[in-house]
Amino acid sequence: MKKIISTFCLTFLILNSFSQDYHRLIKVGKDWDVWSENTLNVFLDGAARIYFTGNDTLIDGHVYQVSRQYPYRPVNPGFLVPPFYIDTTSYPTGQFIREDTLLKKVYIYANELTPHDQLLYDFSLSVGDTLHSDYATNPDGTHIVVSSIDLVALQTGDLRKRFNFNETGGFYGYYVEEIGGSRGLFTSYIPFYFDNEIYGYFCITDNNTLIYNGPCFAFFVGMDNLRTDPKITIIPNPASGMVNVTLPREISTAIFKIINLNGKEILRQELDEPNNKIQISSVYPGLYIYQIQTSQRLQQDKIIIF
Repeated sequence: MKKIISTFCLTFLILNSFSQDYHRLIKVGKDWDVWSENTLNVFLDGAARIYFTGNDTLIDGHVYQVSRQYPYRPVNPGFLVPPFYIDTTSYPTGQFIREDTLLKKVYIYANELTPHDQLLYDFSLSVGDTLHSDYATNPDGTHIVVSSIDLVALQTGDLRKRFNFNETGGFYGYYVEEIGGSRGLFTSYIPFYFDNEIYGYFCITDNNTLIYNGPCFAFFVGMDNLRTDPKITIIPNPASGMVNVTLPREISTAIFKIINLNGKEILRQELDEPNNKIQISSVYPGLYIYQIQTSQRLQQDKIIIF
């Protein structure tokens, strides 16, 4: 009996040590903001906030996590361009995920794309291994092969494994433990084209804290997680040549950014004083979005530079 108990304890410790170094992908409170841009770089397509509800569903004998999404809506009529707000009505994504933390694998059942369970991510692979999945393949139809494995830093400073794949047509893809693929949570890791050449981008927040920026912009209004109290002031606005950013005493450091309406970062500066003078003479006149990111929140609004 002692031998059986000892064997059980040893097995438990081994399995527990393997599971401890795995960082879960599926988590309630984590949001994926996913969007695509067209060739003209003037409006977005398929922009939405994806999240897991915490509810399960049984499909073909497997238990999956239910995912839903809140669509982006433009504040101004017309094309989907910033600023946005998040629709308060969520919709099903049509895709379900289950996660095997022991084997470090994630499976997907996407009733719009494949009629059965598919391997989506395999975080146990080594360099030279093939990801055998019909869901994730190269544009030429071949399975993707891990060309290298490295580490990437999250916004929190934590390091996660990144699995890079062989180039196909001059492009490459990857997926990151806890984060997902290079083009979002559900989509292919390899960039692909439609007639208007759409690319996918995404970012991730965990309980309203940004953890992954790849790249990320959040031109949102009316969102609780974009709190503005205590107020960070930026004057003048409109501005030319220089702006002054004043941090309240509760905030010691922040990052100031100016981003154009295509989501491209134009200017970035670290703020570490109560009053910060920022040269903006290099920024071409026009309408922009400024962001001030602290460790706790994001403040943003429009700024006119002339």
